[in-house]
Amino acid sequence: MADKKGFDVENLGDELIERVEPAKEFVQKYARMILYAVGGLVVFIGAVIGYRYYIGGKNNEAKKEIYKLQLMFEKDSFNIVLNGRTGENGKTPIKSAIEIIDEFKGTAQANLAHYYAGVASLYTGKYDDAIEHFGKFDSDDDVVGADALGMTGDAYVEKGADSYNDAVKYYEKAASFHANGSTTPHYLWKAAGVYEALKQYKKAVNCYEIIKKDYPKSEQARDIDKYLELAKILAEQGN
Repeated sequence: MADKKGFDVENLGDELIERVEPAKEFVQKYARMILYAVGGLVVFIGAVIGYRYYIGGKNNEAKKEIYKLQLMFEKDSFNIVLNGRTGENGKTPIKSAIEIIDEFKGTAQANLAHYYAGVASLYTGKYDDAIEHFGKFDSDDDVVGADALGMTGDAYVEKGADSYNDAVKYYEKAASFHANGSTTPHYLWKAAGVYEALKQYKKAVNCYEIIKKDYPKSEQARDIDKYLELAKILAEQGN
């Protein structure tokens, strides 16, 4: 992540791309929380629709497969998440996220597999696939739901300047998704970076002001005055 004190208005594009990078750190930081939260989602949804899959042991099989995939996800083994692993050389065979989605359609495990596939696609450069998988993932959890929306924004940023309007839309959605002191300032900061790249400085000012006013203890609030004042100057200049 770029040093905030070295911010250069002439290189807003580079600054924006670097704001995408903390997403992986964010996922890793909250990995356990995400797994437990989504695990709770699995139990809940499984109780509602899972009865169909208990017949024939389908549900138990799905849980076993998603558990093996979770282990690979925690290790950042994204290639295995996307492509699975055969049982050669004594290794445990692992179904890919795509196989789990196809084989266990309609289950909570298939829903979770979309999330894993989205993250793995994002960090292996398959941005359109990431957008598709996150779009099919459903979670009402504060962190997980916001994270899926925010990483959709990351994927659009990585696709290039023509996709920045889509990116900022998802960052704003992520920021407002069950507003809290963790994900909200995180994605407001990213939204501000996109607005700056789009030269929509008044909107960037609004994002910075919300961070400063409502989330003063957040990491993003550090040095916020510098970014806020710069965005105000550019907005006043009509840029």
